[in-house]
Amino acid sequence: MCPHPKHDFDLHSRPDGLRRTLTSFRDPQNQLRLTSWTWYGKLMQHLTAGHMKNADLQNALKSVREVADKIFESVREEVRESALEIAFPGTQLSFQFNADNQLDLYKTCVLYVDDGFKSLLTDKGSGIQSAVIIGLFSYYTNHVNAISSALLCIEEPELYLHPHARRLISDRLTDFIGDRNQVIITTHSAEFLRTSGEDVNAIVISKGSDDDTICKAVNLKDYARILVHEFSSELFFTEKVIVCEGYDDFVLRAVAKEQFPKQLDSKNVSVISAAGKDNISKLVQLVMKLGIKCHVMADFDYLLRDKSEERHNYGEVKAHESIVSLSPDFFSQQCVYGSKGDGIFRRLQRLREKLRETDPKAFYLAKKVDEVNLDGVDLREGLSKLRQRGVGILSGEIEDLCRDGTVSGKNKLNLVAVFELNSRIASGEKVSDIFDVAELVELLGSALA
Repeated sequence: MCPHPKHDFDLHSRPDGLRRTLTSFRDPQNQLRLTSWTWYGKLMQHLTAGHMKNADLQNALKSVREVADKIFESVREEVRESALEIAFPGTQLSFQFNADNQLDLYKTCVLYVDDGFKSLLTDKGSGIQSAVIIGLFSYYTNHVNAISSALLCIEEPELYLHPHARRLISDRLTDFIGDRNQVIITTHSAEFLRTSGEDVNAIVISKGSDDDTICKAVNLKDYARILVHEFSSELFFTEKVIVCEGYDDFVLRAVAKEQFPKQLDSKNVSVISAAGKDNISKLVQLVMKLGIKCHVMADFDYLLRDKSEERHNYGEVKAHESIVSLSPDFFSQQCVYGSKGDGIFRRLQRLREKLRETDPKAFYLAKKVDEVNLDGVDLREGLSKLRQRGVGILSGEIEDLCRDGTVSGKNKLNLVAVFELNSRIASGEKVSDIFDVAELVELLGSALA
């Protein structure tokens, strides 16, 4: 038996040959939409033309609106304050009944939004629709279905929302969870991966080398201390991360844009600041736990130092982590040293021990490679080889690479300096004229290979 063919029913022909058609599958949700560009909307406009000025009709509609406002006052105000006020200020929500008197009165209710132009919610943008729907569902679970828990599943809640609205929706989802509900979302937006000290389980789904699906899960609460900036959450959407010590991430991105144009994005590589050398290993741990490739960049002193009390013999030397805090697993990544990683890690340990024994002052105080003297060891060449493997230890501080003194040992690379550098680069200056970029290019060459 042949299946029934699909038919189009010709509703209206125009002189120019264009036709509006109604398929054999008549979906009221789509076909009977009351908008100015649908056939049904135009029909209703034609049938009601001129009647809205009728005084009796206006009085009746006014009375219905006033009653509806009283009935829905609590939900209207709560949704407006919790879901609309910040992202869509001045927006008003109203529930209205149509004029027909039916036993099932709730079926006659329609939802309007006034964001400067009052119209049906279904005619508004997806951003307002998302905010209202989440607000209504939250109200339902708090005031109607308040006994049992609720599960809310949302696919890509960030669609059609600007960043502030995304953060608002994220906050509303957190409020909705409370102490009994759950939310499951799929997202490509960092705004929905903010940590707030709550238990937030993130599952990163990626494609493996053999087109198999890989899932890695972490609890963001365990990493709340290092995911303090929203841009840090970008690491969940990348294939490779270069973890930087601090504001050097700005310089590294600028060098990549000049020396390797468009390659960071085309190869899905993110440059993320750890906001301090003591956070590098923790951030690296998170990246590797997610199955993401990882490199690092830090000043020379990250090769040295430790937290032993011996450091106090050389002044108030701050204890901080070092390169051996990264663990052998970091060096054993295929994008770093692979199977040779354990051996490289042990060699670095021996190098540090040798320096601490022969010149402990340099071990605790040196900030440049030239301040360290190890017989038989070409430390500068060794650092170059590390950078070419994605272990970006500089020969000094990032400030030492600056050619013109914009930043220096006294004028540290801070937020103010970053603004100044950004202004100069935006005005047409090359970052390679401001900094000696050779060491950064070595690291980037490895990371983008």
